[in-house]
Amino acid sequence: METEQLQDKNPINTPNWLVSLLFISGGFLLLAFVIGLFGNIFSPQATVIDLPITEA
Repeated sequence: METEQLQDKNPINTPNWLVSLLFISGGFLLLAFVIGLFGNIFSPQATVIDLPITEA
């Protein structure tokens, strides 16, 4: 009964592997975006590349 409701909510009849692939790729993009965002918050003045230069 739950699967019928899920199929009714999805107007486009897409295969399940395509939907899961989109969710996985979207999750990886979101994870990379969050990691980059937190990296910019915690080190706003120095990136990873010029951090040794500013320390030396």
